[in-house]
Amino acid sequence: MEPVIRAINDRVIGLPLSQVPAQLQALTPFLTKYLQDPGNFLDVFGNILSKAVEDQVFVDGKLNLLDFTKSNDVQQIKALYSLLEERPLLGKLTATDANQDVSVRFGDDFAKSLSDYSIVSATYGDPHAGQGIIAILGPTNMPYSKMIGILGAFQQELTARLLNYYKNFEE
Repeated sequence: MEPVIRAINDRVIGLPLSQVPAQLQALTPFLTKYLQDPGNFLDVFGNILSKAVEDQVFVDGKLNLLDFTKSNDVQQIKALYSLLEERPLLGKLTATDANQDVSVRFGDDFAKSLSDYSIVSATYGDPHAGQGIIAILGPTNMPYSKMIGILGAFQQELTARLLNYYKNFEE
């Protein structure tokens, strides 16, 4: 089993997780010498990696949005909350322009249930170590300069922590 581990390590260490399944597939002929069913092993390992690579979304402070709701329409509030549970849509809502550090988008541009809200978002990280998006959803009358300042501080801190985390792996 040690030659299998060594071969896998030689192929995948230092690669982004998204590239690991392809590298493992290339090892199939080699793995047949050591494993009875390398295809099954690669499928299981690939599924685990695919789940690890999926976009991870963390949403907090949803109840605070109720403080800024102008409507008593329960259906609109439900629509807002269900929108926050849809991962693919959240990715589109928080997407930033590659040429901008911070993006401000107004809710009525992309969803009726967000007509009273705006999203301020920014990317953080490094293309080689990993990237993410941090966003603030708030009322359209939020203090934008303050929110952009807070977002910038989080952006810098998250980038520093991510780079420091990956630096420890390279040493």
